[in-house]
Formats: sequence, structure tokens, C-alpha cells
Amino acid sequence: MDEEVNVQILTSGDMVDCSNVSQGRGGEKGAYGHAYAATVNSEPCMPLKMVTHSWRNKFSFLLAAILADALNSEKYDQIAQLLAERQLGKIVRALQKAGKLDAAYWICAFSVNQHTGICATPPATDSTGHAITPCCCATPKHFDGDLSEMNKFDDMMAYLKTYLRGHGQARLEQVVALEQDFTLLTRVWCVAELVEAHELHLQQALKIHSSASRDQCLDRLVSLDVRKAEASFPADKELVLGKITDVDGFNKDLQQLMLHRLEGFLHAEQVKTFATLLDEVVLAVISVAI
Repeated sequence: MDEEVNVQILTSGDMVDCSNVSQGRGGEKGAYGHAYAATVNSEPCMPLKMVTHSWRNKFSFLLAAILADALNSEKYDQIAQLLAERQLGKIVRALQKAGKLDAAYWICAFSVNQHTGICATPPATDSTGHAITPCCCATPKHFDGDLSEMNKFDDMMAYLKTYLRGHGQARLEQVVALEQDFTLLTRVWCVAELVEAHELHLQQALKIHSSASRDQCLDRLVSLDVRKAEASFPADKELVLGKITDVDGFNKDLQQLMLHRLEGFLHAEQVKTFATLLDEVVLAVISVAI
């Protein structure tokens, strides 16, 4: 596949499928698969930050958002452009100057062993129409239960927080890689991670593409309802909803959380307070109801 296509078009989900099947094509049939992070690290590596992102977003945008966080930038469009232009040297030098070249981030797509779940049943094609060959590894599959790696985001977040605190390291932080159209707010796993991070009192850093739309953001916030959120597998949505005792309260807390976190971005031509932004959303909901 052309490298330019990889950078400019492929989604994070496409990259997961590619990394999953590479072992199935290149290794012997019946071999066991491992998480991508385990294959590129010579020893276990504990991250200081975890990344919440949608697999539908461009993979290059996910990378750009993470790099933007490492370089303490709120927006990631310029870094995405550097990636597209293959100006990796500039990025490396900037990371070296910031002392962040070895910063570790937890990304579910690569830190979770996808071979224990979805590797054998990928979509027929990726988002560009290229056929995907299923992985033929012999790794046992566990989509739920104690042995599953797919359903323990809250346990993972709590464990990392406790581990880092117990070893005298910096507090665990959450990086949220938002797309241009904010569809992350419609994905059930993503909204659950946002609220869980808030409940754990994690610092949350939202990374936004510069061409993101304020109106689209407000539209997403108006219609924010975890019951309407999407999931690749219906069981995932049932699992998340099953952990929520008060759905309406959850929705309200999430809406207020996102309004607070996005307050700076949502400032239009004039500065608006969090209360004013909340009033806008309430009025929009009333208008829709009428």
C-alpha cells in the first residue's frame, strides 16, 4: 500500500487491522499474537498518560494529537502537516528540546492485545476499500469475562493511577484526541473513559484540530446521550450502560464536564463564561423540543 495513503487517509481502525494481520501473513499459521506495544518494547513500559480517541479518526491525526500533547500544544493541525510532509526531523528535534522523546503514552489500539479478540474477524475492507486478510494466529479469543482485555478500561485507569502514585511518579493524565467533527463524543467507550477519568480526578488535556467547528461541537454537546452512543459491538454498549446507575445524571455530568473542558475553544468572538455556554446548550435543547 502506498505510504502517502497511510499518512493521509487511513484511520486508526485501519492501522489496527493492518498491525493485526501482519503477523498472520508474515508468521507461521498457528503462532500466538501479541499487543503491538509488547513487540516494540524490549521490557514493560509504564505510561504517564493514556489516550482516548476514536478509531474512525485519521491515524495521522491521532499521532499529531499525541505529539501536540508532548509539545504542550492545544491544537495539532501544524504537526499533522509536518507528518504529511515527512518532516520527521523537525518533530524529533522539538521533542528532544522539550525532553519528551521518550514519553510513554497508553493507546488502547496498540497496548491491548487485539489478537485476543478481533484479529480474526476484521472488516472485509479498510476505509479506503483495500481488502483485509484475517489474522490466522492461534491466540485464544476472549470478548468478555476475566480473561478479556477489551472491557477493562476503568480497571486499567485505576491501576495506572495507583501504580504511578505508589512509585512516586507523576500523576496519570488523560489525553483526548478530538476529531474535526467531534464524533468521539458519540462513541460509547470514549464517553465512558472521559467520565471515568474525571471520577478518578485525572488531569484531562483535550487536543483539537484548528479547523474544528464550534457549531459542530455545540451540536454534539446538545445531543450528548450515552444511550445514543455508538459501539462496534452491541455487547460493548450494553457493558458500558450496565455500569451506569443514573443515565440522565451521567449525561448531565458529561455535558457539563465537556463544556468546562472546551470552554476556551467554545469562546466565539466575545469571551463567554461556562454558565453562558451552558445556557446556550439548554436553549438549544428547548428549541429542538419545541
